Amino acid sequence: MTDMSMARHLEKKILYLQAKIQNLQSSLVYDPGTNAALLSLFRAQLEAKQEAMERLSNGIYGFCQECGKPIEADRLEVLPDTAKCLACAKKGLRSQDELELVY
Repeated sequence: MTDMSMARHLEKKILYLQAKIQNLQSSLVYDPGTNAALLSLFRAQLEAKQEAMERLSNGIYGFCQECGKPIEADRLEVLPDTAKCLACAKKGLRSQDELELVY
């Protein structure tokens, strides 16, 4: 994926998440715990996408923020906002379940 197409992809995701957050904040609160959890999740996803856009504009997108090596292309295709290569993402994982989330 080219930088321009990645930027468009990330921009669409950012707009989508901003709308989801706005809709959730303005909706009637039927389950405050669920709404709070969803808001937290959407905000974290939005922040990750915004950080990816910043890396893209700074020319460092696609490079691991931990080791500096290029992030695998197939990993970026699936997780365009990832900031770590697979090897660095695996570090510090405590269980098989967490490891499966990295893939």
